[in-house]
Amino acid sequence: MLDRLDNPFPAKAVTTYGSSAQEFAEFSYMRSLRDELITYLRAYPAPAPALALCGGHGTGKTSLLTWLSRTASEFQSVPVRSIYAKTDTPNMVETYRTLLQNFTRRDLLDLVAEALVRQGQRRMQMAAATVGEGDRIEETRSLETAFEGRLLDPNELHLELRNALEKGSLSSAVSSRVAFAIGLLEDPAYGDAAFEWLSGAPAELPGELFKTSLFGASEDAAQVAIDALETLATLFREANVPLIVLLDQVENFMPPDNTATSSSIVKKLAEQLGGKSAMLVLAGTSRAWEELPRDVWPRFKGRATIGVGNLSIAETDLLLSVYLDGKAHIASDVVAAINDISGGNTREILQIGYHAWELKQGNTEILTIEDVAIAARAAGTIEDRAQLAQQLFSRCAREMKLSAWRLDYPATDLVVWAVESKTGARVGVVLATATDAAGESRLAQQVSSLAHQLQSNGEAQELIAVTVGYASHAVQALLGGAVRPIVFREESFAVELREQLTGCLAEVPALQTPSDDLNERFRKVEAALAEIQRIREGNEAQTAQLLAQRSAELSSTERQNRKTVTKVELRDGLERLSVALQHGFLGDERQALRELLIDNEAYVQNDGFDVLGSIYLDAVDTEGTLFRAEERETSSQAQALRTLRLELLAKMRQSLGSGRRDASTLLHRIAALAVGVTTLPFFYVMLWGVLPRETYYGDGIRSSGVSQFQLLILSGILSLFAAGAALLIFDFMRKPEVRYSRYRTRVSRIRDEAARRA
Repeated sequence: MLDRLDNPFPAKAVTTYGSSAQEFAEFSYMRSLRDELITYLRAYPAPAPALALCGGHGTGKTSLLTWLSRTASEFQSVPVRSIYAKTDTPNMVETYRTLLQNFTRRDLLDLVAEALVRQGQRRMQMAAATVGEGDRIEETRSLETAFEGRLLDPNELHLELRNALEKGSLSSAVSSRVAFAIGLLEDPAYGDAAFEWLSGAPAELPGELFKTSLFGASEDAAQVAIDALETLATLFREANVPLIVLLDQVENFMPPDNTATSSSIVKKLAEQLGGKSAMLVLAGTSRAWEELPRDVWPRFKGRATIGVGNLSIAETDLLLSVYLDGKAHIASDVVAAINDISGGNTREILQIGYHAWELKQGNTEILTIEDVAIAARAAGTIEDRAQLAQQLFSRCAREMKLSAWRLDYPATDLVVWAVESKTGARVGVVLATATDAAGESRLAQQVSSLAHQLQSNGEAQELIAVTVGYASHAVQALLGGAVRPIVFREESFAVELREQLTGCLAEVPALQTPSDDLNERFRKVEAALAEIQRIREGNEAQTAQLLAQRSAELSSTERQNRKTVTKVELRDGLERLSVALQHGFLGDERQALRELLIDNEAYVQNDGFDVLGSIYLDAVDTEGTLFRAEERETSSQAQALRTLRLELLAKMRQSLGSGRRDASTLLHRIAALAVGVTTLPFFYVMLWGVLPRETYYGDGIRSSGVSQFQLLILSGILSLFAAGAALLIFDFMRKPEVRYSRYRTRVSRIRDEAARRA
């Protein structure tokens, strides 16, 4: 059994794009996506169809996009580039800006250089006399020799590339501006400003084309963003670099109240990016894809979505085994229970796995189905799925044009609705959320009693009972004698509920009083459920006691885990800070850094990180205060501040390394001991020459003075003082304020020098 602290499952199974994973389990839908990637790369630079990934919340869509990007980057024969954006809003301009954050100015310059190389290579190989030079260009990926021999004119190559980019979009008004800005990226004076302008930010550039920002001169900013992306995709194609555009959470991009506009944007994205050989991959929930009109689907591969998540029992077993890495085992019936209670949802499977591990202190071999229910409750899985079930019910009723309202039954733990059709037929729908066996049988008794009550008082003739969480075959079979039961599974619930509602409302006659036979049937069902409840109640107290015993340990583990997770988040935040520094966005730098300092203070308490961050913030404020935007590229002091911030970034990353402080402390202790040992003979010799020594003349006659033993004791005492003083000095020098004071001094020196020059 692994140590309890070595829980292999994530405590908070929420994936961010690009985050590292121990290992990827390759599920069936991942293999099909790999096949689509290989097909795209093989056919490149042919037009590329878009891909639509569909899965519920937590099914692993973001993780799948990370896996796809990583898989594409591992190809050695072709330099694939993936860019990612999470679409938090239906704003295409914001999506464009987020996508551009995947690039640096250097990235685009490398693409321009590669595109020029390919153009030069094509020119050289078109003429028989220069075929060899074309081969040399292909081998060296450099045009210098061709330029020096005047075989190629760099101005002509740049003009040719610019013309190709201008033809890269149907909107020449956009593509010409984007192409011109790309041409300015190499300019020492305007390169950074051109990159800012391409990123959608205001920038000061020469010429009439750039009087406004990329989006400032157009009423249709969304179309401008699409045209600009299309022009950038053309640059990738000219450089022969396959481009994969990944858009996540597209359900936010396509709100129900704006279907026409958002579907038009999706169609244009698929058409224009695919036409320039870029593969567009969109990931979202089923709601996003249900909203798309039929005329959009021909732009997608297979005119259908690729399902994500909803793992089978075998795939659930595979996912768990990847994280356990052969160090532990979970019984097959327990795996089946995890799959059932999570609905095959990847995120919830992992969170159940985490809490199940904590519950048994890593001894997963003794996990029971009851333990799975406890772990699910600790993870919040069942509550999440209950909320999702209510949302899906409301949407289903709305789509079927049914009237639905809540019924108040405070004596139960059930959520109850009445549903009525336009013809007046009425049924009840009840949601029962069970976390364990005893809870299931207890709620089943309430459901049966409620069904009897609804029919008796004329509020509903039939009752559809939806069970979320723990559901056993025995109890569900018994409930079938009194109600219409549905066990909630996200991928099939909407279809099952629609079928049951359609059947009930079509069959329901006018409301009537229950017959004696029906009353007897309810009585038998309730009696059978009561017997199951009696059997299961014996385990409920033990279950509650076990959960109470583990709660304190769970909270302690959560705190430690939060600290570990925050360190990872701090490292990710430093990457965002690095991007802001490269782009020259002082406001973004300042905001990102302040968030990092708050997280560090709240969770990690790394003193070195805090001191370095405060010095970094001082450097940012100094640059923003002393230098105007146009001076930052020309001022040596501004450049010195940027260089300093790069050094501080490296030190901040280093300060988050594990074990450095303990190693440093041990080294200082050893150094202090060495000081004490080396000073011992020095003090002995010094005292020998300073203090009067005891001399022995024979016959018991001695002169007054210090004996050799006393000299040795005094020397030892002085050596101990020296070692202690050295340790104090080392500890003082180790303090972050002292250790990093040279960086603060450099900021002050730069500030003073800039002030004198001003």
